[in-house]
Amino acid sequence: MATFDTPSRRSVLKIGGAGVFAAAFLAACSDDEPVGVSGTPSPTTDVTPTVPTKPPTDAQLAEVQVQLHTLASVEALVASVYADRASEITDPELAPHVARFGADHTAAATAVAALTEDGATPEPNAWLQENLVDPAADSLNTAANVQTFLSNLESSLVATYVNAMTDILDPTMRRTLMTFGAAAARRVTLLRDGEVPEGAVYPSADLISNDAFLGGTEEATGDSTPGDAESDTPDQADNQSD
Repeated sequence: MATFDTPSRRSVLKIGGAGVFAAAFLAACSDDEPVGVSGTPSPTTDVTPTVPTKPPTDAQLAEVQVQLHTLASVEALVASVYADRASEITDPELAPHVARFGADHTAAATAVAALTEDGATPEPNAWLQENLVDPAADSLNTAANVQTFLSNLESSLVATYVNAMTDILDPTMRRTLMTFGAAAARRVTLLRDGEVPEGAVYPSADLISNDAFLGGTEEATGDSTPGDAESDTPDQADNQSD
C-alpha cells in the first residue's frame, strides 16, 4: 500500500517563502521589460488619438436653418392655437396648466428663432394653419375635442423636434432644442390624462408634412403626408371611443 507524506507546517512555510521570493524576483525583472513580452514593446502615448473633424457642407448648414425656422414657426402656431382655445378647457385640474402653455410656446418660438442665422421673429406656420388648424375649426365644439386636438399638436411638435436632431450639427444646440421637445412631450402626457402609449411614442406618422417645412419640400425629411395631428381629428377620436 502506497503512502503519501503530508506536508508539515515547516514545509508549507518554506513553500510560501519561496513563492514570495519568486514574486519579488519577477517584479524586479519587470522594471526592465514586461514579463512574457518578446522584443521591444510598442511605445505608448499620453494623448488619445482623435479623428479629425470634417467641416459641414453648405447643404448641411442650410438644412440646419430649415429645421430651426420650421421648429420656430410650429411653436408659434401652437402658441396661437392655445391663445384661441385654452379658455375652452374647463377641467379645474387641467385648465390652469393649459392657460400657461401658450406663453411657454411663445417663449420657445423666440428662443429657437434666436438660434437661426437671421434671428427673424417667427410667424405661425402658414401651411399648418391652412391645412391643419383651419379645417379642424368646426370639429372643435367641445372641451374634449379641443383637448384632443391640442394633444395631437403637441405630439406632432415633439416628432418634429426628434426628426430635426439628425440634421442639427452642434451638440449644445441639440440639447437646447430637446429641452423644448421634452416639455412638449410632458404636455402630451398631461393632455392625454397620463395615458400609457401602446405603440411607439412620437412615430414618424406624427411628423408634420414636408410641405410645412420652411425652405422647400426638397430639403425636408418628414413624411409626404400630414401626421396624426391632422389625420386623427377630434371627430375621429370620438368615433373610436364610441
